[in-house]
Amino acid sequence: MQDLDRFLHSLRVLGHDVILGGDFNESVEDKNSGLLSLAMSHQLIDVFLHRFPRYSEFGTHMSGKRRIDSVFVTERITQSVTAVGYAPFDFLTTSDHRPMFLEFQCDKLFGKIPLDLQPLSTRGVKTKDTTMVVRFVNVTYQKLQSYQ
Repeated sequence: MQDLDRFLHSLRVLGHDVILGGDFNESVEDKNSGLLSLAMSHQLIDVFLHRFPRYSEFGTHMSGKRRIDSVFVTERITQSVTAVGYAPFDFLTTSDHRPMFLEFQCDKLFGKIPLDLQPLSTRGVKTKDTTMVVRFVNVTYQKLQSYQ
């Protein structure tokens, strides 16, 4: 937490916004939570709690009952979040943690509308071509795994 605190401080001093996510192995609701202290000292907002302040307790680790996987953002970024949530265990890959999803409104986040996509006719993967979709997902997954 001390290393993370120093790193966040260096970013905030320069005026950077922050998106911080991870498996923190503690909850902001824990007694004497270092995570809560870190978030408060850098004015970071728990995006899930911001959107769902009265959620029912659930565990983000398969053997737990607490939300130990979280994403924190600065205020400006909070305004661009359009959706947030947790998926079921083993949703995209085998894991003992739930994946967390955030969706952003790009023009609010980056200050401009993103470039238009290529026309459908020139795209390499068409969603109706199940063979190509499976191939795309497998190749992408293998590529992501090679970066670990």
